[in-house]
This record gives sequence, structure tokens and C-alpha cells, in this order.
Amino acid sequence: MKTFLNPFLLAITLIAFTTLPACSQSTESPSVEESHEYEVTRDIEWAQPGGHSLTLDIYVPKTGKASYPVLVIFHGGGWLINDKSPMTSMSEYIAKNSEYVVCNVNYRLLVDGGNTIHMNQIIEDAMGAVLWVKDHIAAYKGDPAKLIITGDSAGGHLASMVVLCGHQLESDGFTGNSLGFNPTYLPPGKTAEAVAAGNGLEVQAAI
Repeated sequence: MKTFLNPFLLAITLIAFTTLPACSQSTESPSVEESHEYEVTRDIEWAQPGGHSLTLDIYVPKTGKASYPVLVIFHGGGWLINDKSPMTSMSEYIAKNSEYVVCNVNYRLLVDGGNTIHMNQIIEDAMGAVLWVKDHIAAYKGDPAKLIITGDSAGGHLASMVVLCGHQLESDGFTGNSLGFNPTYLPPGKTAEAVAAGNGLEVQAAI
């Protein structure tokens, strides 16, 4: 695990720096060798679909800036196993060695609810998490207009679905009459259709 994780951490950090130069609030990108302190808030409940508590951890670098770009991470596990904990080391590394607010997200698995969860619901969790982050991340010094999403394995699939199907939202969800997605979390007062019309799931990069 260690030999896989460290190169991945370094690579994603460097890619983030080179992919989103506009997200940096200084003239130079921070060095991955310059570590600093960070603050973490764990197990924030962002939704409770069907009584299933979905949580995320938020890491905020302590470098004195008023606002930072945001990185949302989805864990892997074949949609069957794991939670956000395998991505803890990655989240800590990025928070300590860059100037990004990091959100490490839990979503439902196919085995949850007695094996009753469907793939569309997991995708809706990923979409809902991004919408929740956009609505709430300013309270954690994150800039919702500068948002990157990424994931490992199954999490990479979820990140890609947010980008590719973020316009394909319908209140009826993924049913026989509709092939749309109804995000697990919606901004107060908005429907899935309103979110789609307003490009509510638009992000600045997906890695």
C-alpha cells in the first residue's frame, strides 16, 4: 500500500498545481516540500438518505489565507467495500503540503441496506456531495468557485460521472420513465432540474 500511495499523492498534488494555475492566490504555486499545519473537522454529516448517515472530513491548511481552492476526494473499493479512511493519508498529505481545502467523502456502497443500493444511488451520492461542498465550504475557507474532484478506482468513476452526467438531473431519478439522476443533497429550494439548468455541478477540473 505504501509504495502505491506515496507516488499517487505526489502526482495528484503536482497535477493539481499545474492544472489549475488560476486557483493559486499567489504568483507562485506552493512547493510540495514546504509543509505546514492544517486543521481537520471529521465526520461532518452531509446527508442521510434512507437513514444512512453520509459523512465527510474537511482539511484546511493553516497558511493565513482567507480562502483556498477545494479538492473533493472519493475513495475506491469497487463500490462494495471501504469508506473514506483509506484516503486519510492522502488528504493529510495534500492539506499539509499544498494550499487546498480537502474534502474526503463517504458515499453508500452496493452492500448497504442489505444489498439494496443501486449504482445510480451511489452516483447521486457523489453528485450530492459536490453540491453540499459548494453550499457549505465557504465556512471552512474553501472557494466553491475553484473546485477540483478526484477519486481512486471506483472513486475515479464517480468523479467522472459528476462531470459527464452533471447536466442529466431529474427529480424522478433513475427510473423506468427517466434516466436522470436526483442528487442525494440539493441546495435548499432547488430541484434537480434547477441545478442542472444552472450548471450547479460544474467543476474546474477532474483528475
